[in-house]
Amino acid sequence: MPTPPASNADGFAGSGIDRPSLAAAQAPAPTLWHAEPPPATAALSPGLAGRLLDHLTDTGDIVLDIDDDTVLARAAAEAGRRHHGLRGRHDLLNNRHYTGTAHLVFLRWPQPPADTRLLLAGCRALLIPTGHLVIAVSGPSIERRVHLHALTGAAEHLGMPQPRHVAVTDINPLDEATPHTDLLIFTTSGGGRA
Repeated sequence: MPTPPASNADGFAGSGIDRPSLAAAQAPAPTLWHAEPPPATAALSPGLAGRLLDHLTDTGDIVLDIDDDTVLARAAAEAGRRHHGLRGRHDLLNNRHYTGTAHLVFLRWPQPPADTRLLLAGCRALLIPTGHLVIAVSGPSIERRVHLHALTGAAEHLGMPQPRHVAVTDINPLDEATPHTDLLIFTTSGGGRA
């Protein structure tokens, strides 16, 4: 089995992120979901937010939203979930009030420069033992692929399980091979309904 290239041209040098392992780079093909693209100010469309909540949470569950996505907040209220916006990633590891309480933690990506492993560790600390961390990755296709590999590699370094990858294409796509959003769904030990 070939080893990853040792050059710095792969985009990971100096990023605080280890190169993804070969297992992360050879992840299974993503599941395809269809939903309208999100509005410019949000990471999710209303339909996609509702689908995520329906698949991963139950009525009354706690949803922690790192980035205060207004579409997710509205969908959570309509679905009877308890949504809490955390106003950004600042001091996430010291947020003792929500530690171990969330059924779902939502994070949009890319983020401003950050230590990816610390950010993921902070999100994981907020989850209940059967909770889900959902990362919505947006941007041009090539950049999304780099982010997906980097996030998967950072999560693997932390001992997190292999995520479920969902590629979201438009409801009436002209080209199904081009998603507008990629979701990484990490399920903590115990499973859940992912």
